[in-house]
Amino acid sequence: EFLGHYGLGAPNEVGMDFYFYHGGREYTVGYPQYVRWIPVLSRIHGAYPLQPVAIYISYQSAFTNPVALAGMSSRLAGIWRKLNMAFTVVTDREVAAGVVRLGQFRAILPLNGWHDRAMTDYTAHGGHVLNHAAQLTKYAPAYLTFAPSDGGRVEATPTVNRAARMAWITLSGWQPGARPYAGVATIHLNGLGLDPGHYHIMNAATGQPIAGFGTPDQLRVPLRIAPGDLLVWRILPGPG
Repeated sequence: EFLGHYGLGAPNEVGMDFYFYHGGREYTVGYPQYVRWIPVLSRIHGAYPLQPVAIYISYQSAFTNPVALAGMSSRLAGIWRKLNMAFTVVTDREVAAGVVRLGQFRAILPLNGWHDRAMTDYTAHGGHVLNHAAQLTKYAPAYLTFAPSDGGRVEATPTVNRAARMAWITLSGWQPGARPYAGVATIHLNGLGLDPGHYHIMNAATGQPIAGFGTPDQLRVPLRIAPGDLLVWRILPGPG
């Protein structure tokens, strides 16, 4: 899971920290994996393909109740794993400071702060305020879908270099004790922000092509991944 998140910081990351202690699985299992994968992950360059939709969080209640936002990160992770969509997470503090303008988003899902002034203004100016995470798919495309559904067992993180018409996707079996996933992953080029056309997929670790079926809009690839597995796919223009 930790390694699969490498692309989330692109293009701003400058390195990775790894915390471990002697005697635990973090040291005996995790660190060797970290060392093995860094040469592959360090070749990833580009940016996270943000879509014009957002999830809004208000910090106002946390000033008087320190546990008011407890569990919020888990809620966000659950939405992200289920939708495989590159939404932006916006806070009321960012809006108040002028760092983010809500009007740039086609739709916003507030997890709290529904009646904040920022949300009221957004609604008054024609913004779409949503009630459920699934409604986000009406306003922005996913970058990946699974058939059958993976049930949130697989985390997929894209990094896109639009100028070079290429992308990377890391796939991690993040959930200990879960069943292996076996099915078909469909990569949606519009969700990655890539132009329609013909693309092929390479295993970034081995350099070997990955067999699949492509159209100008998407790529369909058989996928089998077990808990603890990490795959890195490289999407390149042209036939494989």
